Amino acid sequence: MIEHLMSMVQIYLIACFMGVHALYLFLDSWAFYILKSKRERMDLTGLSLSHHHFKLPVSLLMPVHNNVAGVREAVNALMDLSYAAYEIIVINDGSSDSTLEVMTHYFDLEPFPEVYWKRIQTRDVKGVFRSLKYPRLSVVDKWHGGQADAFNAGLNLSRYPLVCTLESGLFLKKDSLEKMVRPFLDHAKTVMVRAIVTPATYRSSIDGEAYDVSLPEGWLARLQLMQILRESWLTAIGISTFKFTLPFAGFITLFRKDSLIAVQGFQSQVSDAEMEAILHLQALANTSGESCTTAVVADVVAWSTARTDWKKFQKKSMDEEHAWLDGLWRNRSRCFQKGSGVLGWIAWPLLILFEGLGPLFEITAYVVMGWMFFWAGMDGYILLLFLFVVVAMGFLVSIYALMIQALSLRLFSRRRELLTLVFVALFESMGGRQLRSLYKVVALFTWLVGKASGRQDSVS
Repeated sequence: MIEHLMSMVQIYLIACFMGVHALYLFLDSWAFYILKSKRERMDLTGLSLSHHHFKLPVSLLMPVHNNVAGVREAVNALMDLSYAAYEIIVINDGSSDSTLEVMTHYFDLEPFPEVYWKRIQTRDVKGVFRSLKYPRLSVVDKWHGGQADAFNAGLNLSRYPLVCTLESGLFLKKDSLEKMVRPFLDHAKTVMVRAIVTPATYRSSIDGEAYDVSLPEGWLARLQLMQILRESWLTAIGISTFKFTLPFAGFITLFRKDSLIAVQGFQSQVSDAEMEAILHLQALANTSGESCTTAVVADVVAWSTARTDWKKFQKKSMDEEHAWLDGLWRNRSRCFQKGSGVLGWIAWPLLILFEGLGPLFEITAYVVMGWMFFWAGMDGYILLLFLFVVVAMGFLVSIYALMIQALSLRLFSRRRELLTLVFVALFESMGGRQLRSLYKVVALFTWLVGKASGRQDSVS
């Protein structure tokens, strides 16, 4: 009886891991098909400048807080985009250093009697400035209220129908806005578009123009890149055809402003305000009778600097996982909600299953299979089959994602870069992914302890 039960458990665990890898391969294949079909369409950048009125104007919102060392380069990186109509709104969120003074000196800021329409409540604004040197640049100086409050202040000041939320340190490609605006032109009821950001090493001149992009330096940074390519990027593209978009990490978002205001902008009291706004807009798109939709851009539109300090990486990863769990728990009522469509009946339950409980299931499976081999006399061939499914099929999924990246994005397509990423994929399959799952399990338990004790995560 016990041997029969053990055999059933072994078959079940092996089948589950095979099913997960098969799902990734299916989504990757589907995403590759989408990428090929989109490449055949006319790109918006092919329009002549005389047709620039077809491009919806965009407001770029970038909060800064005590970033005197990097604020100049961060703003310069947004100045040289090829898009015809956009404005840059930098929100100085109560910096206690000389961030505002540096911007005032370098960008030649002067106070501007702007009418500040407080459509969404924020901390008080001290002043609004316009650049004499760069007419498209505005700066909002306000009391410190956190990133969500800063985004809301920028949203209140924005003039244009589309708004893009950015973190300091991102480097947008020149044609990034053309690619992100295109879905809004294709479908008038689009409320939100997401696009991938990949870690990379890039060199830029003082005016913000990149002239060399290569693999991020360090194995930790390259593991982060592999995670985005393997899980977030292709999965997001694959599921976007079912008219829903989920708040995976490694993306930036372009919002329709009136829709964002309709869901009260960004909530300061939650751990991840952008994730919450995305979920609310996705729910709006699924329940609205006006055929609202969301979209994911297939191309990389920006680069970021990956975390290379292990302790900072651990802390940031733990905080992000807690924010994920907070969001899943806070929105649990969306599951199987009447009229919620694909989001409530498929996407949200699967997100809870895979993102919330998946790592716990994975680590438990390793422990159970190890126990059955060392103490319950499980056949070694069964263990080898299990390890083959875990490692070899996981490696296959990673290699498949690399192949698609090389054929479609051509971002890291040099022979040396591809060979390096193959070794990264092998390392990830043989320990990196399992270690990440273990950290997620630790985050799950610390989050549960916090919930049980009534502790609320602080929101900076």
